[in-house]
Amino acid sequence: MECAVREFMEETDLPVLKEPTFCGIIKRTNRDGTKVKGGLYCYLYDVDEEIYPDLDSAKDGDEHTECGYFGKDELPSPMTEQFNKLLNIILK
Repeated sequence: MECAVREFMEETDLPVLKEPTFCGIIKRTNRDGTKVKGGLYCYLYDVDEEIYPDLDSAKDGDEHTECGYFGKDELPSPMTEQFNKLLNIILK
């Protein structure tokens, strides 16, 4: 949890006002999907109104080219099967 909060703050320059909810782990693989390289821990940070990071001020804001709010049908394709399963769990 400490790592998730730290990463959020470093990459958005926004304070974490409440604890995120752990949702699951997505296996990270190499580009052809043949070797697992670790896991991506996924958290949900539910907010009452839209928030936008300050990528110019954030310590690691340069790791991102764009941010936004997207409906499930607006996400880029293809998404991994694991990611789609996790989204279905979160959006129930």
